[in-house]
Amino acid sequence: MAAPMRKHGTVIQRLYTALTQAWRLESRVTAGGFYTQTRNASTKKEKAKKVRKKTFTVPEMEYIKSEKLSTHIGEVPTDNVWFTSDYPEPYFSFDDAVNRHKLMAMPSIYDYMDNYVFVNMILNTWTNREGVFTSMLKSVIVPHPFVPPVKARLAFLTKQKEYVSQALECGATHAGGTELLAQIQADQISIYELDHVLATPDMAKQLKALRPLFGEMFPNEKKGSMGEDIPAMVGRFLNGVMLKIEHTKTKGVANIKFPIGKLNMTNQELSANLDALKMEIFGARPLKATGKYVLHLDIEVPPSPTKYKLDPVQYDLTESVTKKKRR
Repeated sequence: MAAPMRKHGTVIQRLYTALTQAWRLESRVTAGGFYTQTRNASTKKEKAKKVRKKTFTVPEMEYIKSEKLSTHIGEVPTDNVWFTSDYPEPYFSFDDAVNRHKLMAMPSIYDYMDNYVFVNMILNTWTNREGVFTSMLKSVIVPHPFVPPVKARLAFLTKQKEYVSQALECGATHAGGTELLAQIQADQISIYELDHVLATPDMAKQLKALRPLFGEMFPNEKKGSMGEDIPAMVGRFLNGVMLKIEHTKTKGVANIKFPIGKLNMTNQELSANLDALKMEIFGARPLKATGKYVLHLDIEVPPSPTKYKLDPVQYDLTESVTKKKRR
C-alpha cells in the first residue's frame, strides 16, 4: 500500500510547481514589455499624425470712425454753419485742426497760446505671436525742442561716486549704486514714482535679475538708457518727449498720448515734431506685424475739451515705410 502524500506534495512536485510559476511569470513580463513597447510606438505615431502646428491669425481691426446715427440728416454738411448733432464727426487736416485751436486760444478769447498741443492715438498692438503685444517706453528728442510739460523723474544707477554727483547736477532725481538699488527693491523708492531708469555698464550684472521689476524701464544701450556719457543721457531723458504705450482692457488695443509742442509754435514746426515722433512709434512695431496700426488720431489743447480728429489712413503705417525704417 502506497504511503500517504504530504500536504504540500513531494519535493519533486514542489520544485515542478515553482519552475512552472517562474516560467509563466517570465513569459508574462516579456510579453507585456513587448506589448507596451509596440503600443507606445504606435501611440507616438498616432499623436504625431493628430498634432498639427497651431497657426495664430491676427484679428482684423478697422479704423475707428464716427457712427452715423438715425438722427443724422447726412454725412457731410453742405452749409457753412450747421449743428454738430446733425452730422457725424468729420475729419480735419492737421493745419485746419491747429488753426482752429489757435483761433480759440487768442488773447481776445481764452488766451492760452502758451499751452501744449497733445496728440492722442489709438493703436493696434497685435503682433504675429499670440499673447505678445507691441510695447514702448522711450524718450525722443524732436527737431524743434520745447520744455516738456512735466519734468521726468530719473533714477541713475552707478558704482562710481563721480558719476553720482554728476548725475544729480544734471537733474537726476535719484543717483547711487547698490544702496539705491536696494531701496528700489525694498519699495522705499517706488518704481511707480519713476519715469526712467538709467545705469552705467558696471551695474549690468546686478540688474539682470531685476528685469521683471523694471519692465520697460530696464536700462538698455539700444534705448540710450545705459552708457557713460552722463550729461547726454540725463539731458535726453529730461528734455525729450516721453513715448509710452498704455494697454487697455481690450486685447490688442492701446493708447498713447504725447505733446508735439506749444500752440505758439508754427504749424510747420508742430508738424515736423509729429512726423518724428510718429516714426519712433512705428519703429516699436515688429517687422512681421501686419494690419492697420493707427486706428484713431486726434489733436487737443487743454483746457479746451475740443478734440479735432485727423484721418488715421493718412497717418497709418505702411509696409514699405516699416522695412525702410527698421533696416
